[in-house]
Amino acid sequence: MLRGRRGACQCAGLITRKMHGSREFWSSIWSVNKEHYKDAGWLGDVKRRLGGVGKQEEIKLTLEDVEAGIRKVANWKAPGPDGVRGFWFKRFRSLHAPLTKALQDCLDSGDIPEWMVKGRTVLIQKDSAKGTVASNYRPIACLPLPWKLLTGIFADKIYDHLMVNRLLPDEQKGCRKGSRGTKDQLLIDREISRDVKRKKRCLSMCWIDYKKAYDMVPHSWILEMLRVGVAGNVEKLLSKSMADWKTVLTSNGEVLGEVAINRGIFQGDSLSPLLFIIIMMSLSILLRREDLGYKLGPGGKFINHLLFMDDLKLYGRTSEQLERLVDVVEVYSRDIGMEFGLEKCAVLKMEGGVKVGCGGIEYPVEKL
Repeated sequence: MLRGRRGACQCAGLITRKMHGSREFWSSIWSVNKEHYKDAGWLGDVKRRLGGVGKQEEIKLTLEDVEAGIRKVANWKAPGPDGVRGFWFKRFRSLHAPLTKALQDCLDSGDIPEWMVKGRTVLIQKDSAKGTVASNYRPIACLPLPWKLLTGIFADKIYDHLMVNRLLPDEQKGCRKGSRGTKDQLLIDREISRDVKRKKRCLSMCWIDYKKAYDMVPHSWILEMLRVGVAGNVEKLLSKSMADWKTVLTSNGEVLGEVAINRGIFQGDSLSPLLFIIIMMSLSILLRREDLGYKLGPGGKFINHLLFMDDLKLYGRTSEQLERLVDVVEVYSRDIGMEFGLEKCAVLKMEGGVKVGCGGIEYPVEKL
């Protein structure tokens, strides 16, 4: 009996330590309130490039918008803290009209009930060999269905606005409809490599990995980019709701604590990937401005980067060109509050179509 009580106490102590460790780990990332560098020298160029884009019209929700959004919702996907699954939204059609009005009221006032922006994050262990250390868990976010429905409608309308105004960079294949995503990028990358080998050219390439890309971006930078053409009522609603973004951490059915999200993107809905694309558009503008890279064919344009969400690859004809591109990315990333995951970054150099060296990158960038 005594042994059983001792075992129960040890188990309870382990859970308590795990609770504090996970909450402290994720709080050190999400709850740190940071701002981007508002006096960055490149920011003026980006604003001038995007300044001529027309403002998106104020969004007015219709019953058709809501019903279309509900049809896209998965029936039995894991719910947020509200516990409501998509199946019931589809079945109770008499609620669609009142729901449309309620969501439009939120959009008109810019106020969102706190429960709508309080998520549930399930921590899934990545590698059992690494044990229960907090960094060995992958966060899977589950949000209340009304918030996912509302932001899903926003995502569709913002995407259409970006496409009409040709704001989505060709180099970025994340979130692009009608694209094969990574396959498109891999085909371009393969063609560049084949061209280098066939014509015995020189090429320097660099793979850039971001450390917790979605989690590190300051809210100030998200809002800065939303001001570039996104509907004013959507910007207002997202801005005001950010102050209430929270999530409850859980693992193996145990509640580990609540964490405020003062930095990073509120993940778990269809808007969050598009928000990340929007905040990275400026990087493509800055890299294109360099007017260097690898050119496929005599009439082709320079290709100096490819992006799929946060996966970035850079191309330079020489090591000096590549150093310049990496420098642009490093300055941009530092100014918006993002960091390189140096252990996953790599450089490869080819001369005469043959690989002559590979390795990692170091700070400062001049040491590349």
